[in-house]
Amino acid sequence: MTMEHTEDNHLQEQSLFTIEHETDDPTAQAVGEAPIITIERYNVEDERQLPPAPKKRSALQTWSLRLLWFVSAAVLLVGLYAATRLYNYYYNLGVSISVSPTDNLRKLDRMRMENGPSEVLLKRDSVLGVALDIYEWHNVKAELTLAEPDTADHNVLLYTRTADYTATGEYIGSLVVDGEEKQRDVSRLGYCALKNGHAVIGISRFDDLRRAMVDADGSYFRQFVLVSDGQLPPRFTLHGKVERKALVRTADDRLCVVATRHPETLWSFADALREYGYVDAIYLTGGNQSGFYRAPDGTPHFTEEAARYRTAKHHGVAPWLVLRKR
Repeated sequence: MTMEHTEDNHLQEQSLFTIEHETDDPTAQAVGEAPIITIERYNVEDERQLPPAPKKRSALQTWSLRLLWFVSAAVLLVGLYAATRLYNYYYNLGVSISVSPTDNLRKLDRMRMENGPSEVLLKRDSVLGVALDIYEWHNVKAELTLAEPDTADHNVLLYTRTADYTATGEYIGSLVVDGEEKQRDVSRLGYCALKNGHAVIGISRFDDLRRAMVDADGSYFRQFVLVSDGQLPPRFTLHGKVERKALVRTADDRLCVVATRHPETLWSFADALREYGYVDAIYLTGGNQSGFYRAPDGTPHFTEEAARYRTAKHHGVAPWLVLRKR
């Protein structure tokens, strides 16, 4: 038997006895071999420096983490829902878009006066059983006004109503006249923008062109979509059969006014416009009960119904699309 003793006077100490066997034979101790007894002292400070045992989370901490996870998941779901709603509101319109408002604004800035005489040519045709009067624009000056033009003015080639308004004179859909904003309302997806005598039409929920026309002293109105990029919208709001009218864009990027000669449903009218090949079309209110057309030979066409409209409705409220000679 050997005994060892270690000591350090500078440290706090505690005795420890250890009995060791220095043999590979587990029966050695039983037959009388002396064990080695070692007496050591170790530093208590070393024990304090050992890494602390992991602490178990309290019930409060566990529930706090669960609550944080739940709140994070809820915020993520709400964000995804809001993003989906915004996407559907601004982009998923049920039809494809042939031209963006940004492209239409660039187009307005690039437009120049055409060569040739200023005139509106009337062409009559029929498609899908719908009889159409097609008014083709050639080198005309387009403008929007709240005053119905004087038909004695031979510079006036055509005019027709555009945006709707309520019985109290409140406009339905965004409206700008010569830079003055009358209404902000994107409930109707079709639009027409006018600047420097030129006009463009399109379909969008974004109202960027309205703001641009305010800044440029231009004009702007909104109406129902009839055709967008050669497609019909999934549904129409107006029902019944009346005489219909639309502002359309051809495949070669020209604008026309198209009217039915007989009462038609809005769906039948829109389907006829699509079948005829128009790329975009927006509704024009009033039908044939309002409006005027002057043939190239100077002959005016002004129906009795439209004449009565001049005296039956108050002026200064209805917005008119006017085509004049340049």
